[in-house]
Amino acid sequence: LEKTLAHQEAFMRGAAASVLRRVDGEKALALLEKALADKDANVRSEAAGSLGCVGGEKALALLEQALADQDVFVRINVAGALGSVGGEKALALLKKALADQDASVRWSAADALGCMGGEKAMVLLENTLAGKEADARSGAASALGRMGGEKVLALLEKALADQDDRVRTNAATALGCVGGERALELLEVAITDKESRVLGNAAWALGSVGGEQALALLEKALSDQDDFVRMNAADALGRVGSEQALALLEKALADQDARVREKAAESLGSVGSVHALALLEKALADQDSLVRSSAAAAIGSSGGEKELAILEKTLASQDAGMRSEAAWALRDVGGEKAVALLEKALADMDGEVRIYAASALGWVGGAKARDALLKRLALEKDKKVLGTLSDTLRKQYSGAPAVEKALKELRIP
Repeated sequence: LEKTLAHQEAFMRGAAASVLRRVDGEKALALLEKALADKDANVRSEAAGSLGCVGGEKALALLEQALADQDVFVRINVAGALGSVGGEKALALLKKALADQDASVRWSAADALGCMGGEKAMVLLENTLAGKEADARSGAASALGRMGGEKVLALLEKALADQDDRVRTNAATALGCVGGERALELLEVAITDKESRVLGNAAWALGSVGGEQALALLEKALSDQDDFVRMNAADALGRVGSEQALALLEKALADQDARVREKAAESLGSVGSVHALALLEKALADQDSLVRSSAAAAIGSSGGEKELAILEKTLASQDAGMRSEAAWALRDVGGEKAVALLEKALADMDGEVRIYAASALGWVGGAKARDALLKRLALEKDKKVLGTLSDTLRKQYSGAPAVEKALKELRIP
């Protein structure tokens, strides 16, 4: 590592500085001190991150020095590292970082305080919430989500009344992380905010809190005029996962915005009921490819017999896009049946379907998948498909005699 830190390529020096986080002792600290003086900012940034993992008084002294670095990204990593080290000295340095001229550094310092936790860190965050800088207040609100307790809830309630919508947005998100009845009460207020970003994040947070009241609020959010709010509501319903949530997701699948329908399909995969599966099968015929992709992925992730039957049926669709999505979804199912279906898909008339099938077989792996790929390799004429077949074989079965022989015979480099 010492030799690599002297490499002419900055990328190599940065990699060495990063690896040093796994090494203890004075020698590692000495090397990281050297890396902090590197002319390349990325190397210095990696060194700062490693110091956070190594810890100790010497590391803190070096991080204090690095906090004055001229590069913003170095100072961002320093703030994060201080949160990992912890202690009184780190708190004092993070207090200083909260006054940095760059907003990203101030945010990183607030986030580090949230990771540290404790009364003193909370006092600093409380003071930051009362400050003039909106981005610092926003970072403090976000950091409070890592803590918890009545004091945190009181501070987040205050943040929900902030004049800056970024602060209110992050406060809403943080409430979802904290959870509990009081958080739900505050989210009920947040979801009436005039700014759609605040509403959307409040809707997302309700999915973490859960409960009947949260479902009632999410039902209302699904009718909001802003598609961002409706999309986050659909996401939240997947995390709630009840029968009532399922009924609301069915409604979201009929939304005019494709992104809302896509998120609804994704959420249905988390519910995992017979009704949810029926809705996902319906979503496979959606006019939007992203919705179909989410539906197919959700079906594939479940991996049961009924799901396999739906994907097999979809592989016989007249729509090539649907066949492609079904082939790709089979990668998550795995097993002999999935391999057999994918081998059949390798003979599809559409090249894109064959590409998805080849990639999926590589994902599944195993001798039967390899044999199916080799068999198709000898027959394939399409250059793009040939490229996928050869790349998949080379990546997944590198060094296998049968694979090397086939590639050599076909003169594929």
